[in-house]
Amino acid sequence: MQVHRFIVFALDGTRAYDEEFHPGVNIIRGKNSSGKSTIMNLLYFSLGGDFTAWSQAASRCESVVVEVIINGVVVTLRRIISTASMRPLMIYHGSIDEALNNSDEGWKIFPYRLTENTISFSQVLFDLLKYPEIRSDAGDTNITMHQVLRLMSVDQESPTDSLFRYDHFDYPITREVVSELLLGIYDNALYNHRLREKDLQGVKKDMESEFRALKRLYRDSADTIDIAKIDQKIYEKEQSLTRVERLITEKAQRTTYTVPRKSSVNVVAKMDSLNGLKIEINELKLKIQSSEEDIADSQLFIESLTHKLEQVEDSILTRQSLGDLPLTHCPQCLSPLQPVEQEGVCSLCHQPIDKEHSNSYASRIQQEIKMQISESRKIIFSKEERTRTYKQLLDQKVAQAEQLQRDINLSTRNSKPAGQEELEGLYEMRGSIKQEILYLKKQKQIAKRYAQLGEVIAQKNKELELLQQKIELLEQQQFLNRKTALDKIKAVTAYILNNDLPRQTEFITAKASDVDVNFKANSIALGGQFNYSASSNVYLKNAVRFAIFFASLILDFFRYPAFIACDNMEDKGMEEERSHHFQKLLVAMCSKFPKESYQMIFTTSMIAPELNSNEYCIGDAYTSENKSLKFVK
Repeated sequence: MQVHRFIVFALDGTRAYDEEFHPGVNIIRGKNSSGKSTIMNLLYFSLGGDFTAWSQAASRCESVVVEVIINGVVVTLRRIISTASMRPLMIYHGSIDEALNNSDEGWKIFPYRLTENTISFSQVLFDLLKYPEIRSDAGDTNITMHQVLRLMSVDQESPTDSLFRYDHFDYPITREVVSELLLGIYDNALYNHRLREKDLQGVKKDMESEFRALKRLYRDSADTIDIAKIDQKIYEKEQSLTRVERLITEKAQRTTYTVPRKSSVNVVAKMDSLNGLKIEINELKLKIQSSEEDIADSQLFIESLTHKLEQVEDSILTRQSLGDLPLTHCPQCLSPLQPVEQEGVCSLCHQPIDKEHSNSYASRIQQEIKMQISESRKIIFSKEERTRTYKQLLDQKVAQAEQLQRDINLSTRNSKPAGQEELEGLYEMRGSIKQEILYLKKQKQIAKRYAQLGEVIAQKNKELELLQQKIELLEQQQFLNRKTALDKIKAVTAYILNNDLPRQTEFITAKASDVDVNFKANSIALGGQFNYSASSNVYLKNAVRFAIFFASLILDFFRYPAFIACDNMEDKGMEEERSHHFQKLLVAMCSKFPKESYQMIFTTSMIAPELNSNEYCIGDAYTSENKSLKFVK
């Protein structure tokens, strides 16, 4: 991630600050109280940080706009300055000039936090940074761009022994997850596997409990868990039922019924109600069918969007892989093309190639497709809720219809027994046989469930075993990445300390093993100590913070976006000579890496003379008369 241009708008609409930044080292220099920290706080805010303690000068500003390049994608971010926390962020896929010229067109506003209908701006930026979905075993850790920036920026207000930038709402689990994310330790697959393992353990435990209960049930009864025997008994009972029903039919045909008038009226009324219920039942069935078809259509639409998203991602990868390959022949007539001497020009049409614009356009399409998928899933959820409501209502209507039918049957049967005691006995026998058949079928279901549980429990055990093997492998890799990351951070910290001026003996003799960095506890120590002079404590803190930055340039599994912003170079009485030495040390270390691969921004009131040039410096050398923010008087 690199800042390309940063603009601060005053309340009157004029530009109080407008500077371009470049890859590599960027130095904002100026005397004390000239507005350097104000610029850094505004920049932190523009990138998604949560900040409200504005200086008097910043309070005269209306908004900030910053153009950033994230993994080759150019986006412009805009935010309204306010004393309220958790402000939303506007995002435009394109350059800052395009964004400002297009006014409101193309801009999309995203809230600080995820809402029911909108994703947060942190999710959009994390997607551009290609971060995995961030979750924790402890539940919602509230990981936002603000939390990530706390480990990418160094300010003057945070305690010197604090590894992270100070935050009112700071939790150890949040710091741990952020550090694991940026250091490349966090593994979403491992989290999902652990979550799946937890779910499987719970399901298996419930199944085993049910299995033992069924086993005890049969052990205490004379019956055995034999489905074939139960089927035989059901068959015999059904044969008996058939014989009884045949006798009932024969008897009923020879029986004459006389229905009292009052009873007849009741039966007719119930028949009318039953017919009305049957109509409602059919209508509900049609609604359920229609709703389920809608859900299926929406699912197909999501599948098509997912496929389209994969095609866009494949297109981006193909462009990245093949984009630099020269086109030597015309694709139409296959004639050789004249070579193009100027870089950044198409060899076919000789028009300028804007790679950043193409990347931004592709990124915008990706984001729109993802939002369509998200909206479609919400629509499916709504349709599923409606379908469940229909089904619940259908069950109620069917139950009412069945009860009415039983009432009608009872009224008809009781209207006139005609003294046929034999027929009544047959009815009772039929009811008894039906109850026995129902009992046997329930027994069969239990027997089937018992057998099924045994098979499923065995499958779950196998799945758990495979899952635990995967978890073990990922944990080993995570352990190795953690150790590699921390070892590199400690080694670079020791190097920076060893190359300090001879002001602190412990720094000159420091070894990597002496360095202690604890992200969860938000602490830094050297040999178990952090009680040096105030300026040495600042030096130690900055050594660790810049060590994290340099480690990210060395280890390719880091997700730290090769970006650091530091505003405490001379904090706590740092002497000029020591500050100069530290600045030159950082620039020398940066020179070992391609300038395009990182961005370092720091402020200083004591710039080393060797660095006071346009190659490194941004804007003027600010003073009390020429402050960083310019307002129209």
